[in-house]
Amino acid sequence: MSLETNVTARVSNTRLVQFTNPDNPQATTVDATRLSAAATDTIADFLNETGRVYDDANPIHVSLCVLGVICRLKVIMGEPAAFDSAECSAWQTKLAAIRTGRFMPVTDSTLDPSTEQSGARPDADRATYDDLVPRAVPQDPRTFMLP
Repeated sequence: MSLETNVTARVSNTRLVQFTNPDNPQATTVDATRLSAAATDTIADFLNETGRVYDDANPIHVSLCVLGVICRLKVIMGEPAAFDSAECSAWQTKLAAIRTGRFMPVTDSTLDPSTEQSGARPDADRATYDDLVPRAVPQDPRTFMLP
């Protein structure tokens, strides 16, 4: 199913007629051109914001992009404060939730993790700290005294 088909299956026909025909209040049919353009723009926004390709088989993508199409149609209608509406707020919140999980942690550090050894500095400390001698905690903590 295309995104347009998913939208028409989930949103009432009356509402879609209003959204897709903002200049013609007497319209009785959905403007398929505007609906298709809104769906295409929403899929592009989804890819741009999440870095993922829209997949009709993924119910998370479908539910999110249906909200995006409604939001886009509200903007096309010229509805005041369209981006503050419940649909647009939900769209932005859900996009942010998907977006946060897309980056894998990476580093360009030259340091290598070392195995821990009691009373020894990690290898990552290198020669910079060669003149320092780490203090090990004595076996009996009652005899440990701060310098």
